[in-house]
Amino acid sequence: MTNPKPSMRQIASAAMLLITGVFARAEDTSDIVYQPLKFGGLQEFGGITHGVVANDAGVVASRNPQLRGEWVDHFGTFLEQDALVNRRLELRLGMGGIFEFPKPEHPIPKYGSSMFKMFFFGPAVAKAMYGFGDPEHPVFSLGGGIFPFKYNPDAADLGEYLFRSGPYPSYIMTGGLTFINDNSAYLQGFHANLHLGNLSLDGMLTTENSMPPLYDWSAALVANYRLMDGVVELGAGVNFKRLIPVNDKRTQHKVLANAYFSKYGTEYFGDSSYYVNNRNFYAQYVDVAQTVIRDSAQAANYQRILDSLYVWLPDSANLGLNYYTPAGAVVMARLSVNLGKLLGLDGEKNPCKLFAEAAVLGWKDYPVFYEDKWKRAPVMVGAHVPTFGVLDQLTVQFEYFNSPWSNSTYNLGAKNLGLPTYPDGNEA
Repeated sequence: MTNPKPSMRQIASAAMLLITGVFARAEDTSDIVYQPLKFGGLQEFGGITHGVVANDAGVVASRNPQLRGEWVDHFGTFLEQDALVNRRLELRLGMGGIFEFPKPEHPIPKYGSSMFKMFFFGPAVAKAMYGFGDPEHPVFSLGGGIFPFKYNPDAADLGEYLFRSGPYPSYIMTGGLTFINDNSAYLQGFHANLHLGNLSLDGMLTTENSMPPLYDWSAALVANYRLMDGVVELGAGVNFKRLIPVNDKRTQHKVLANAYFSKYGTEYFGDSSYYVNNRNFYAQYVDVAQTVIRDSAQAANYQRILDSLYVWLPDSANLGLNYYTPAGAVVMARLSVNLGKLLGLDGEKNPCKLFAEAAVLGWKDYPVFYEDKWKRAPVMVGAHVPTFGVLDQLTVQFEYFNSPWSNSTYNLGAKNLGLPTYPDGNEA
């Protein structure tokens, strides 16, 4: 019997444990300073005015059951212990849980009844970082684990696109089990930080632990620079999502429904049903009263494409197929202006800032679905408004995302395809 070849995930996990173990062993005889035990809780509630849920087959479509005024009530709690070993090795360990009810909140065949309490419990943070140089202000730190990471200190809810988005399909995730003030990305992997005066560089090698295909490794670099004694702060970064796939066949699913090809100078999608849906949409819309012709010219154009595809696709092996992939580079830039410093306000009690962040979700263009990178470019602007002690913080944020597709991960999560979720059949 032969030993199985270790996977990339196993190698990386072993390396992470080895690095943490070496740091800890080097400090075995050193002083340990325990920070005060942290304990906290949260209560989050509000209503969903309008929403769509998946049907029993897991498909999301507008004809599915609708959420109308559905009440959401989450309760969470956490416990965290931090320790500093010999002033160099920082250890963080925390556990937490969230209580919630699934939606829609009524008896349904899939569950029998949805009115039962769900509880999610797990590590909130488990991280070790070792500092080199001056223990008070280390020039370089290295470590890893499971940890929250936040590169935009001004973002209250929106933004943080580098780690809370995907390129293909282009989607943005805000919040997880909680929605409000959930403004950090939870990463799993290695973390390095270099601090040189006003410049701070963070490098990460992280494994995908939330969105299929799982376990792929991504490499990211984030830079932050302070100007004018912190009045202006600039940031930029890039995240090479799924740079090291664990399973190539999952990361780039080579099936016709995930393919594109070029014929006579024009690019086509390999799934003819996409063009059937478009033809049917433009050809007619049937309601109880009448059949309304929408756009016969567009319908005829899609029919011509279908006529060609029906000839070409049976010989797909000779079409020179290429395949979509969720791997790609997400790039980000941000700006923050501290007006409070210019006006002489107390930054702790009266934060007064203007800030913005923009990103391109997938720098490379792909035919048919991803031909314009500016339609994959979310923009967030916001402001911290001073309340002169009435509130600890008042933040207003606005986000614009000019994507022609729905903000959905359905095709990626359910079908392992690097495609956007587009309307099914004659849906508008």
